[in-house]
Amino acid sequence: RRQRERDGGEVHDPIDAGRHEPVGRPLGLLGGHDDHAQPDAAVADRRRQLVERLDPQALEDYWQWGSVLAPRTLVEGIHVFPPGCTARWQVGSPGDRWELQRFAGLPETVLSPNDLSYGEAVRACREALEQAVQRQLLADVPVGAFLSGGLDSAAIVALMRRGSATVPHTFSLGFEQGDGPGRGHRVADERPLARLVAEQLGTDHHELVIGAAEAIAAFPEFCRAIDQPSVDGFNTFLVTRAARRHDLRVALSGLGGDELLAGYPVFQRAWRFQQAPQTWRAWQGRLPWRLQQRLGWQAARFRRGTPEALAAHRRLQPPRHRSPSSEGQGWALSEAALRLDPIAQLSRLELQGYLHNTLLRDSDAVTMHQGLELRVPFLDHPLVELLLRLPSAYKIRAGCNKPLLIDALGAELPEAILQAPKRGFELPFGAWLAAMPAPALDPGALGGAWPARVRRARRLHHRSPARYQGWWQWQVLAHWLEAWPQLLSQLPSGESG
Repeated sequence: RRQRERDGGEVHDPIDAGRHEPVGRPLGLLGGHDDHAQPDAAVADRRRQLVERLDPQALEDYWQWGSVLAPRTLVEGIHVFPPGCTARWQVGSPGDRWELQRFAGLPETVLSPNDLSYGEAVRACREALEQAVQRQLLADVPVGAFLSGGLDSAAIVALMRRGSATVPHTFSLGFEQGDGPGRGHRVADERPLARLVAEQLGTDHHELVIGAAEAIAAFPEFCRAIDQPSVDGFNTFLVTRAARRHDLRVALSGLGGDELLAGYPVFQRAWRFQQAPQTWRAWQGRLPWRLQQRLGWQAARFRRGTPEALAAHRRLQPPRHRSPSSEGQGWALSEAALRLDPIAQLSRLELQGYLHNTLLRDSDAVTMHQGLELRVPFLDHPLVELLLRLPSAYKIRAGCNKPLLIDALGAELPEAILQAPKRGFELPFGAWLAAMPAPALDPGALGGAWPARVRRARRLHHRSPARYQGWWQWQVLAHWLEAWPQLLSQLPSGESG
């Protein structure tokens, strides 16, 4: 690596771009793409050399899960670089190929309460998080933060203020929600909570309020920025634009906290099911599946206990037919991890599934496209190792989200943040889509089930703006494919699902 640097060659570290050593986070951002720094003509020429055709299974993955499951990409024959690995290209020998070697992975054992007390776990969590933030603050330029109304980003900013005399810039998003088309879809405004955190911690806070016109105007650039189509990432794209307008080049994010600290509602449901008496669990399992979903138990998934069943809550659309991918290929766990409790299994599935395939991939693409380096302290390797090994019982408490983090850092945060229920960061897509024209691409170009899928998605959104998911998926895919017309020309009929 250093020899290449001395020789003037470009170096792209797929594990942790921006560091000078070939080490990084086991779940670090995917790097190695520099399209944003090249003229459009040069990018187009390079893509024409790479493109063969769409991968039909990857296309199906996108429809089911909202992103393409690694290692596939939508371009057949091109795979993503696996996290936690180094690679060596054997040049000039027969059978030239990449040699991959894993240097980091997820721990496969969990401590018991007999190994350390809850108080010891709280202290260890705080110390490891403090060290992670300090490492991520090392930079030649000011470091800011993306501040939502959630606990994770608030904790990161609190530790930034403790570890640096510099007042950081923080950024949050809000949305105009008027009475225009799609007014039936309204989302929670997290700016008041973010504002409370910024005021208490003394940051230089900036709020970006996005209206439908601005969101629609930014959408085409977002589709050009993402490496692969995804239902996520637009919020990060928008807040990054606001940060770059203030000349911010490095920002910290709270990504990873929900996965490591059991923050998603599915963790609570899994824990309640695990703690319920065996007779109660058996009775739940006899109820019709639809009724189980309505009651929020999802008992059938937890009773099955397989990684595919546990990961199924992430599926956005039903599969057209049963296949390895429709059962959650890419959500596999090691034999050792399969012996862990459901909370520990879910954490690992979320890290290697939704976080890896969607959140990190999208965040990396949209921030690098705009010249901003995003850093994620929760995914600092020692912190990941610690949190994944802590007893699951320490991460769950009735009526409290992320008790471990609250007990570690809650004294420094506003009470309103500590009491706020867990909410996903939702954008008013229903309202925006009502004002967006339909894509020019005919879904018939993809063949198979796509025309019927798109018709149904548009019909659902027209009836209820809040049911926007399928129509948003099609908007993103169709606009993304506009930059890759040769993929459509190479798609054999009947193979797209």
